[in-house]
Amino acid sequence: MGIEFIAKICFWAGAAALVYTYAGYPLVVAAVSRWRPRPVKSRAGWTPGVSVIITAYNEERDLAAKLENTLALDYPPDKLEVIVASDCSTDRTDDIARAFASRGVRLHRQPERFGKTAAQNAAIEGARGEIILFSDATTLYQPDVLRVLMPNFADAGVGCAAGRLIYVDPAASSVGQGARSYWGYETFLKKHESRAGSLIGVSGCLYAVRRAAYVPLYNEACSDFIIATKMVEQGLRTIYEPAAVCTEETNSRTDRELRMRVRVITQTFTDLWRHRAMMNPLRSGFYAVQLLSHKALRYAVPIFLLVIFIASLVLAPRSPFYALVALLQVGFYLAALVSWALERRGVRVRLLAIPQYFVIANLASLLALYQFLRGERYARWEPIREPAAEPGLTMKVSEARGNERLSAQLERPSAVPTAATAAPAVSIIVPSYNVARYIAGALDSVFAQAFTDYEIIVVNDGSPDTDELERVLVPYRERIIYLRQENRGLSGARNTGIRSARGRFIALLDPDDLWEPDYLAVQVAHMERDPTIDVLYANALIFGDGPDAGRKVMDLTPSEGEVTFESLVSQRCTVLVSVLARRAAILRAGLFDESLRSVEDFDLWLRITKQGGRIAYHRQVLWRYRRHPGGLSADPVWMFEHGLKVLDKAERTLTLTPEEQRALTQQTERFRASLKLYTGKQAFVKGDVETAIENLTEANIYFATRKLKLALWLLRLAPRLLRRAYQWRDRYIF
Repeated sequence: MGIEFIAKICFWAGAAALVYTYAGYPLVVAAVSRWRPRPVKSRAGWTPGVSVIITAYNEERDLAAKLENTLALDYPPDKLEVIVASDCSTDRTDDIARAFASRGVRLHRQPERFGKTAAQNAAIEGARGEIILFSDATTLYQPDVLRVLMPNFADAGVGCAAGRLIYVDPAASSVGQGARSYWGYETFLKKHESRAGSLIGVSGCLYAVRRAAYVPLYNEACSDFIIATKMVEQGLRTIYEPAAVCTEETNSRTDRELRMRVRVITQTFTDLWRHRAMMNPLRSGFYAVQLLSHKALRYAVPIFLLVIFIASLVLAPRSPFYALVALLQVGFYLAALVSWALERRGVRVRLLAIPQYFVIANLASLLALYQFLRGERYARWEPIREPAAEPGLTMKVSEARGNERLSAQLERPSAVPTAATAAPAVSIIVPSYNVARYIAGALDSVFAQAFTDYEIIVVNDGSPDTDELERVLVPYRERIIYLRQENRGLSGARNTGIRSARGRFIALLDPDDLWEPDYLAVQVAHMERDPTIDVLYANALIFGDGPDAGRKVMDLTPSEGEVTFESLVSQRCTVLVSVLARRAAILRAGLFDESLRSVEDFDLWLRITKQGGRIAYHRQVLWRYRRHPGGLSADPVWMFEHGLKVLDKAERTLTLTPEEQRALTQQTERFRASLKLYTGKQAFVKGDVETAIENLTEANIYFATRKLKLALWLLRLAPRLLRRAYQWRDRYIF
């Protein structure tokens, strides 16, 4: 048996193991979940008592926002308990938790640092809830998270339920992009593992356990992983609920991500060894296959890679195929190295993000295996997070995109006083996507404000006009904070800005709009006088394209009476997006919904009012609203489609009074009819007469106006005549 034969055996054995781990197992678990699904017997509206345990060590930066977000969850207050489990924190974490005592938050402080798992174990002893929900201080929940997660526990076979974590990457880093891609792959596995029987692990930021089934864990345990095995040992399942959503920021630096993964994987090796009997299919059935495939083999991948690489080098002189494979491996690892080197210079290349993260993950597995074999264990943990932006400093541009000089100029530190400066009163959030030609005007209108206690955060949402935008922003580099991220839509851009904000108030300014010089002075004074107001909006003057230029917005869409859920839905009150809001109110509501690509503000206002927040209207014209062909509001079909999504979401996730439900039903019918009207109109413009007639006929059932009836009659009998009339003046036709 020669060395060539042994090398081939090693090469193909390693390749087979690698392919099975990353592709074979996902296919197997997907097939099992399809052929032998195990649905959850949930019960809608089931609301057991819940104790939320937030484990924290030195989380003064994030804890207040986390508590506001948790206390605002849409769940019966008498069935919700919030406990902060402080692992002997040395900063202001405990003081912040105590400040919420009047709102029902309890603090459990560990006398010594025993680690996250020990803090959880101790906090549970005093918890009163039937269900225990574990969370991290850095994680924010959508308001409906308990409403959609808890009904799963109506199934007596469910011991643990995990929600869906969405990673956000404000820094648009290579590591963050790689982490999001990796997490998308993991989410696919979670969905099918849950349907096939049980998850083998959960995301530590959002999972709930039946208290009667909770078993105190040893301090070195990775509770996120081992909790599922503890459920299986009791004959219970751990299921995945994708509708229960939370968000968390990714690490943006290789060293932080590597350190975190080494710690977690070392703990997982310890857990696998302690529970190695569970990897016996005769004892655990398909769950043993899951443990072996998803964990044991996954963490053995670096060994497979080393075997493949060494074998291909041995065989390369003897075969062009193995030489090519060796060359491809070298190229892959060099790509990861280049990505890491560019990251250190603040440059991100999207194509290199996945190779870099793949190497990080497998290097972490190799280092963790070494530590485990040496007997090293983790119990304590240190929060691994991005440092907060220094006050008054411009943020580092994460991607050069071929214009390093401009990026470098934007990275220059501000002349504004920095670290010792108190937080500003107002944080102004300016999202930017293909509006570089307008943004200078918007910024100039801010710098002309009589009120000057503010910071400006410009968020580049992966805009195609980034080069032009950065050229425009260079003169403002000393007076703004500039953030850059991959495209996540308007909601994602605003959320990134809000998360980075330091002000008590958040002011939303679209880059194509303008503020009058007294905008901030009037709005801030009004909200300071009346602390019951959470959101304040003012009238605006329309300018730009279109026949309405020069008119006031509220002449077209008036706001009458108190702003409530019902008045918002029925459109008696129209809240304009350029608002001044208390940051705490937005955090309580769970920020903007990033699944919505339009009318996301409408959704947020509905949630704020349902949480008891107060929205007020100031009649003075304080800003100017630009209308132009490129604006989203120029496409009514797009607007009504997303408006229907918001109404549908409200009906599914919010508890409504009969009056609110009636208003929502009526407005849903109106929106559907309006969607048919504008879809028909667009079809007519494109020459699709049949589609136009079909949609306009349905719209006419609701509106039944003389103009619409006449248009339908002409459309059927004389479409050419109607087209000429439409070209003359469309407002007289539909």
